[in-house]
Amino acid sequence: MNKFEINDINNLKGINIILITGEGCVSCFSMINVINNISSKFKNVNFYNLEVEEKYLDFLNKYNVRTIPSLLIIKDNELISSCHGYQPEEILEIYLESKIEDIDKKNNFKIKELIALLSFYFVYKRLH
Repeated sequence: MNKFEINDINNLKGINIILITGEGCVSCFSMINVINNISSKFKNVNFYNLEVEEKYLDFLNKYNVRTIPSLLIIKDNELISSCHGYQPEEILEIYLESKIEDIDKKNNFKIKELIALLSFYFVYKRLH
């Protein structure tokens, strides 16, 4: 898991999972271990750990983070989902699989929709 840096805030391309933790938080330490155990199962997903600091307040407010640990799923700078508090490994893995599957379905739908529109356009152009 990569350490989240202030420069990363506007460069969240693709699917990003950000674990927000705090120094001395036992539940946060446990969540770090959970994420480290399951992160290799998710290809094409960037995992970050953000330890709460004052320089991240705008970011935390933007995504309405009020407790630690918190987990954000962000795709191309847009919040897809979040969960708060400690999550057991099995539950978190199922949750992430579900959310990432939803993201993939939306992407596939957009591509199919675009292909259908282009097909319609070319048929229309031939007829007129």
